[in-house]
Amino acid sequence: MRTLALILFLAISACTTVVKAQQPEIIASCDVRNVYVGDTFTYKVEVIDASTTPTIHFPSTRNFSIVNGPMQSSRYSINNGVQSSTRGVSYVVVALEAGKLTIPPAQVIIKNKSYQSNAVSIEVLPQPGSTTGAQSAQSKSPTQKNNRPDQSSRTPQKASPELMVRAEPNVTHVVVGEPVTITYKLFTQVRVYNYGIDKLPDAVGFWAEEIEQKTQPQLKPEIVEGVNYQSAVLKEVVYYPTRSGELTIEPLRINFEVQTRKQRTNNFFNDPFFDDVFARTQKVLFTDAVKLRVDDVPKPTPANYTGAVGQFQLAARLDTNVVSVNDAVGFNLTLQGTGNFKTLNLPELKLPDDIDMFKPEKEEKINLVNAAYRGYKRMTYLLVPRKAGDIIIPPIELVYYDSQQKRYRTTKTVPIQLIIQPVSSDQPLVTSGYTRKEVALMNRDLRFIKLQSDPFVRIGGNILHKSWYWLVFVAGTIFIIGTVFYEQRENKIETNQALSRRLKAFRNAQQLIKLATKAGSDEKQVYFYLSQALVGYIGDSLNLPEKSLVTEALAEAVKMRTNNEKLVNELHALLIRLDRGRFAPGADESSTPDLIRHATHTIQQLSREIK
Repeated sequence: MRTLALILFLAISACTTVVKAQQPEIIASCDVRNVYVGDTFTYKVEVIDASTTPTIHFPSTRNFSIVNGPMQSSRYSINNGVQSSTRGVSYVVVALEAGKLTIPPAQVIIKNKSYQSNAVSIEVLPQPGSTTGAQSAQSKSPTQKNNRPDQSSRTPQKASPELMVRAEPNVTHVVVGEPVTITYKLFTQVRVYNYGIDKLPDAVGFWAEEIEQKTQPQLKPEIVEGVNYQSAVLKEVVYYPTRSGELTIEPLRINFEVQTRKQRTNNFFNDPFFDDVFARTQKVLFTDAVKLRVDDVPKPTPANYTGAVGQFQLAARLDTNVVSVNDAVGFNLTLQGTGNFKTLNLPELKLPDDIDMFKPEKEEKINLVNAAYRGYKRMTYLLVPRKAGDIIIPPIELVYYDSQQKRYRTTKTVPIQLIIQPVSSDQPLVTSGYTRKEVALMNRDLRFIKLQSDPFVRIGGNILHKSWYWLVFVAGTIFIIGTVFYEQRENKIETNQALSRRLKAFRNAQQLIKLATKAGSDEKQVYFYLSQALVGYIGDSLNLPEKSLVTEALAEAVKMRTNNEKLVNELHALLIRLDRGRFAPGADESSTPDLIRHATHTIQQLSREIK
């Protein structure tokens, strides 16, 4: 009995040891414990003794943003004859808010199994000396007095008003359709080597257009609150509000590479000549959010008002005022001026039934001049009168709201006379003799004797005419060609990382959807796996870098590859629902099975649209 118990104990211990050996060790860490808002640090996830190369996803969090990465690393070691391997991924991350924050566990997938790293806590301190409108980030925690970083960790760069950015709108109170120009400016007292803007800020309720900068930003002296700065215009954007209310344009994020002074160190020669006292440091700055008050156009609005805001003028003309029956004449309708041209349509031309009017040719020339759209839109109609007589083309009018005079105005064309002369008796009238409906039915009315000939059959023959010979020949040829193509394809996949990602995208998405299905009632896990499936599929299919895997960038990338606006809108809405479900549990009342089916259907549609 004791022998049997000993054997069972040893067997259980051996199984436990095997299980522990198969369980990979995952460690997440940061290179600092304290950091200032807007300063960068390195976040690293290491997987020890993984049997295959792991897939590591940066955790979703609103408090941190990726500046650079992922950067992969691996190392191998042998201790006392035991070989071990470590594979890691590191990111350069910027802290966006102040407080004692936590980076959630990173998701690691090894052989279709999902693991999690440990969470990492880090203390983010407010920038000392921040000024209004020029803060490095939006801080939600109160300023901490005399709270300095721990000297045992890397000391963050001391922030000061030496570098700041501002968003300056030309107006803050407009009506729907009236343009607002926002100038994004840099104010600096240090040397700036480089800067980068990933994308325009979110602006719900606006239609945005960038003003092209033909030259590099030029520095000029400027005094802000009694402090001397060098300022430069980094970007100008025109925003057209599409609805009324208190609207907000979110902060613009700008990455900078600036010159900072290094702390002195004791070098070998103890001579400043041999020590470079300056270093290049990455900084991430945010402008303040811009709040605008947008009113509806004044009431009551005219019955024929279509939303035009600005200053416009309509003009119309005929190529000639005298034509004969069945002769063509051109009619030009032109709208020119300044305003929200991009959202305007020209008024329709209405003529008697005796004049055939064909689909017009459209022409437009619109430019951004002094932060406003100026130019013209023109439509040219081809008119063919079918009956003699004199007609008057009635005035065409457009009602618009004059944003300068703050009132409605109407621009209209003058009445135009068209004299239609009858065809002379000695001039033959050339006509097809068929109406449009008769021409459309002509194909069905014709009856052909025979459309195809019977196949010819050779009498007698040799082996080349035997079906089995060609079957063997074709099968052998297909096998040889298929083998060659398969070998070439495998070699191409091994050497082309983008192709490899694209081929594995759908399979990886299916595996994550299966994990979401298995999660069942755990809604948080379901939202996570579905989000990873969608984001991963789009990123792998389009070979996007890790830092571009955000909702707006993904929707924009898909929009550039397909004309299916409905699919892009559904994808954008689904990604927002998944993010809301992950970060605000209970906000989405959709059932998880419906959400899984919706995500599966969306991925299938993307697989057909994205080629």
